[in-house]
Amino acid sequence: MKTIMTKTLLYTFMVIVLLSCSPEDGKDGMDGNANVMYSDWISIPVSEWNELGPSLTIAEISAPELTEDIIDQTTVMLYMQSFGSTKVLPLATPQISILFAFSIETISIQISLSSGSISETTTGIDPEYYQYRYLLIPGGIQSDTLQSGKPDTNDYHAVCDYYDIPN
Repeated sequence: MKTIMTKTLLYTFMVIVLLSCSPEDGKDGMDGNANVMYSDWISIPVSEWNELGPSLTIAEISAPELTEDIIDQTTVMLYMQSFGSTKVLPLATPQISILFAFSIETISIQISLSSGSISETTTGIDPEYYQYRYLLIPGGIQSDTLQSGKPDTNDYHAVCDYYDIPN
């Protein structure tokens, strides 16, 4: 009788435990773009570029999402779009290098030429030809992404497709 009672209690306990679990109690999957933040495409008028020398200029864009907490735990990516092509920054060619740095609520973009003058280069160029967009990817998402082999961060469209970001 004692054995029957023990087995009954054990089975009852197992049934209660199994019924109390639900699919929502399982491990969460990747959030996709739930935590990824991104800007619209941003044009910087020629008048907002500050020449620091004949072949060096710098401009800043506002990034209000860049708080101290975000900076400490996030991958900041910057893309430049010009003449139908989108490139990840920093970018270096024999003629030009484009770097960026970030601080709280600001992203600075620096352009330097290997020869010539920035003012000669930017005079008459419509700022709409050069646009910038930043992406803020939380640390956990980026590391999971790199381990799975997706996306190639040099491929802007692959990044947008992966995080479901409108192009």
